Amino acid sequence: MVEYIRRVAAMILRVLSRISRVGPRFLRRAEPDTRGYRQVSILAAILPATVESGVEDPLKLADAAVAAILEQKGEIASFVGRELLAVFAGRKGVRERRAVAAGYRLQELCPGTRTGLTAGPAFWGDVGPCRGVARGLIGEVVPLAEALPDLGWPVPVICSAAVGEAMGKSPGSYILLELDHAEVCGEPQRLYWPVRRDSVDTAVAEQIAAYREALQHYYSGDWPSAYDGFLRCSELLPAGRMRQRTRGSICPRGWDGIWRS
Repeated sequence: MVEYIRRVAAMILRVLSRISRVGPRFLRRAEPDTRGYRQVSILAAILPATVESGVEDPLKLADAAVAAILEQKGEIASFVGRELLAVFAGRKGVRERRAVAAGYRLQELCPGTRTGLTAGPAFWGDVGPCRGVARGLIGEVVPLAEALPDLGWPVPVICSAAVGEAMGKSPGSYILLELDHAEVCGEPQRLYWPVRRDSVDTAVAEQIAAYREALQHYYSGDWPSAYDGFLRCSELLPAGRMRQRTRGSICPRGWDGIWRS
């Protein structure tokens, strides 16, 4: 009888330990589907080299990056080398705004960080057999999140249409500026820059309006007009990339508005 009680107690402790590793805060914020997947926002960041950041100790850089995520109630999914993955759960729209805020905080604490955000269903928790458990972040949206920082857009944070849609008509402290419609991970993706509203004065607002107008010319195939439009918003760093793309060019044959590099 005593041995039986010990076995039951040990089993209960194992279950409680597993739940604590998954994270009770995370469980409260997002209900899983039948596969254990939850709707989350995923942040992928590539930290700068220590030489670029001016921080000599890589551990201090890593600590600052983790602090930026935790400040916005995110959870670290993985941190390997200079590449970080974080998860934000909770109510749709709220989690995306927290992820964007974390991306900007990363820039403040670790200047030069490249950050991408997407949203969708993902599994975040323990994976593997009971004796070889590892933490995992699994889902089709994960590769997209990892690909966004590598696109090289000169903006503090770049996000997918899923994040833009989740923020919707209430983006809070941000103005969503569509940057491009491009193929990423083999699928067309609309890419956005969530511009901090407190950084937008009258001049910047005019630049944003000019970029949006130029982008419509670009999508329609009128690249000469698009180039002229991107010249008019030269203070916006993303406009430089679009000028390079459209300078002295006509759109490719069969152009459908989607950039394929």
